[in-house]
Amino acid sequence: MTRRLRKFFFATAVVLVTGLPAWAQPTDQVSTRFGEFFEGKGIVLEEDFRGVRIALETESATRQLRPYEIDRVIHGDEPSVYRHALERMEQGDYDTAKRRLLAARSTAQVGAWFQSAVSFQLGRCYMLWGRADSDLLALLEARGYFQAVLNHNADSFYRARIQHALGEIYLTAADLSGPGKERLEFLDSARQRFRALLDDAGGGAYHYNGFDPKARWELRARIGLLACDARHQLGHRLASIPTRLDNLIRTAQKRGLPDAAADGVLEKYAYLLNHTNWLDRSGARAGLVAIDKLVRNLTKPDGSVAADQERRLCRLHQTAARLHERLTKVEPDRKKEHDKKALLLHYRVVILYANSTEARLEVGQAHLAAVTVLIRVEGLQQTNAAAEARELLEQLKARFPQSRAWVHKGAKLYEQIKR
Repeated sequence: MTRRLRKFFFATAVVLVTGLPAWAQPTDQVSTRFGEFFEGKGIVLEEDFRGVRIALETESATRQLRPYEIDRVIHGDEPSVYRHALERMEQGDYDTAKRRLLAARSTAQVGAWFQSAVSFQLGRCYMLWGRADSDLLALLEARGYFQAVLNHNADSFYRARIQHALGEIYLTAADLSGPGKERLEFLDSARQRFRALLDDAGGGAYHYNGFDPKARWELRARIGLLACDARHQLGHRLASIPTRLDNLIRTAQKRGLPDAAADGVLEKYAYLLNHTNWLDRSGARAGLVAIDKLVRNLTKPDGSVAADQERRLCRLHQTAARLHERLTKVEPDRKKEHDKKALLLHYRVVILYANSTEARLEVGQAHLAAVTVLIRVEGLQQTNAAAEARELLEQLKARFPQSRAWVHKGAKLYEQIKR
């Protein structure tokens, strides 16, 4: 369904009536995931789950951009308060971002298309906020805004991302809830979302114009369903989960989808690390090899990382650190070597991703993990180690004062080190 057609007709009318060029009107730009900008050149005509169609100033025909190509659509008539809100969100100032997004939503001169965009960004704001601070209420607030987008327009441009985000929100909520009825209800809700995403992908809902992103969403949905199985602790399914994940990882690799393969590897080794008797020396080393390959595949030739891959890479580094820590138990003669490698991986997350919006939770966890390994390797009797541990915890408090890493453990550890 056309969302911006009214704006296009208005621009055309300006040419007919006033003789002014249509491009004198506010123009839109679309940034792609590959760094290309269609900047100040056209007007977005359609924006739905199939992609974005834009009429460009320099071309007589329209240009169709497919969903996986698009990073963000920037509308020329976006209120400045909306753009400021997104800037604050990227800086991790979620409270200010939320207030500015709510202010933007009340802006009178923008249409219904903008209300969906604001609702999506509010959902994203609360999701990042809840993830960073392990705040269940914030995550459930995000759920409400995401659902509002789909209620308004089931064919929303954000449809696949919302289905997957809701599944992830319910999984995180289950982890935060602890054992009990509420946890099972969250897991059932997560399963419903991943199943809906899988049904969409299987039905070709994300296939358009010769491009087939449904493989990516299908794999991510199947990995999400296996994550639900793992958390449900269903005895007859437990042993088969690593094998089923291996099949999905191989499929993702064959189809050239390193991000989906990374999600499968993360889920597999998180599962194996939580079952201490299931991961031997060869399994841990195979995990390190797989992670190293994925890190290289997800990193650009110049060493930079796409913003939407930062959290995934942080989690890969953290999983590699946990595998090294596991190897200290099965290779005691190389304990010091593995401890140092684990410490370096935690430092890598702390230093390289300090300003990441998507990976705030992982960066906070890395501060605490680095301190734990540092104390184990060097001991608090070493002056330099104690000073370094204090500095890491002070950074954790300054950056993530409400996080579970600081509130539940970091603060107590800091008092012990100060003594």
